Amino acid sequence: MWTGDYENYDVMIISDVQVGAGYPGGIEKGISDGVIWDLTPYMEESAPDYLKAIEGSYASVQKFTKTDSGKYAGIYSVPMEEQGPWYGFVMREDWLRAYEEAKGIIKEGEEVVDPVTYDDWEAYLTYVRDNLNGGKAPLFLYYTGTDMVGTLNAGFQVSSGLYLKNGNTVAYGAAEPEYKQYLDKMRDWYAKGLIDANFYTNNEGSESQQPQMPAMDGYDAATGIVPAQYAAFPMIYTYIHTYEDLMKNNLGPVYEALGMDVYDLRPVAAPKQNASDELHIRYTEKSSAYAVITNRVKSEEKVRAILEWFNYLFTDEGALLMNYGIEGDTFEYVDGEPMFTEKITANKEEPPLNFSDAINKYCSLNFCFKYDWTRELQVVTDEEKSAMTDVWNCDNSYVLPTVTLTEQEGKVSDLYELNLTKFKDEFTVNYIIGKNTQSFDEFVATMKSTYHMDDLVKVYQAAYERYLQR
Repeated sequence: MWTGDYENYDVMIISDVQVGAGYPGGIEKGISDGVIWDLTPYMEESAPDYLKAIEGSYASVQKFTKTDSGKYAGIYSVPMEEQGPWYGFVMREDWLRAYEEAKGIIKEGEEVVDPVTYDDWEAYLTYVRDNLNGGKAPLFLYYTGTDMVGTLNAGFQVSSGLYLKNGNTVAYGAAEPEYKQYLDKMRDWYAKGLIDANFYTNNEGSESQQPQMPAMDGYDAATGIVPAQYAAFPMIYTYIHTYEDLMKNNLGPVYEALGMDVYDLRPVAAPKQNASDELHIRYTEKSSAYAVITNRVKSEEKVRAILEWFNYLFTDEGALLMNYGIEGDTFEYVDGEPMFTEKITANKEEPPLNFSDAINKYCSLNFCFKYDWTRELQVVTDEEKSAMTDVWNCDNSYVLPTVTLTEQEGKVSDLYELNLTKFKDEFTVNYIIGKNTQSFDEFVATMKSTYHMDDLVKVYQAAYERYLQR
């Protein structure tokens, strides 16, 4: 954000994706209230490169950068091309190999086989708990009982919140019978010691949904390698080699001296009920936060000036600056293509910055510009790229896209959605640990009667139908 007097903002970054983070009543309400400028009349003249970037991007970008009535209300980040799911589950491949060789699934030295079904996952996790990690619960579960992708519930074809049932109708997943099947599975795994007894404290209050130290081996001078707790956990794809390199650099000689396989991670698809099932839920990039011009700006002249500033970030020169930084400092041209220098790829500051932090410091991350996500491919391994393009990249037709609510719909969302989510998360955790005070049917009834679930579904269904007509 920036401002003229540090009390009222000229430009604000808001979001329709996070509950409570958008304009109360929706972005169209902000325009009708006179709080947010309708930028439509100024776009062609003052932001032509922004419009060109949208036209050259993929279909969902063309949808979410406009309102239902066709207005341009803000400036979004516009990807140059669609990115696959950059978040999913990984397993300890060295432990997976030990398990499969011990069980005769593969012979020594053969390629490991990915677990596919919930039964496959349970057998692997049980073996790790009994033989490899010192008896600790080997599955990472986020403190809400589901992760942001819905990896563990995807095999039941249901989300925990708003989603597209059968790919076409908005529903609230936690009220569906398939969600109870998911809860029963997690409750069973929890009772068997496959899920941490205190999982509901995992990363609580943090945006991070991937573990750190409990997912990595340690060392004790008296006992040698101290095995990690987790054998399966969620991961951002660019971090897979980071974890592996850290373990190899710190403990490589110890692994070798003890004749142990080196710490190794393997991306795996979400578990299924049956091997032949198809998955329809995965991480899907939705519209990011976007910039709007507020009524602090009084003149059309200043609106145009602000749009021209943003428009620069969508020109070739501006996009190069935002994505790659400054030639000779953060990137050099190699065969005509910008390639990061070690300032970004192998930062040596104290403490050294990882790739994402270096990008955030010296280039740009999470802002409104013509975004070239392929810059990440300069630092990822073939396995990490495969995680995004192949392993995690199933159909996403059950994922609700970012929709725009009307003023009245926005009021319904503001009144009910956050409290419903909190109630759903609390029940989910208590059900898994066996401390629920309501049956599942009573839980669903309470969501309907007390938390107005049906009213919320109704407004999102209407918004989704308008989204399809954009």
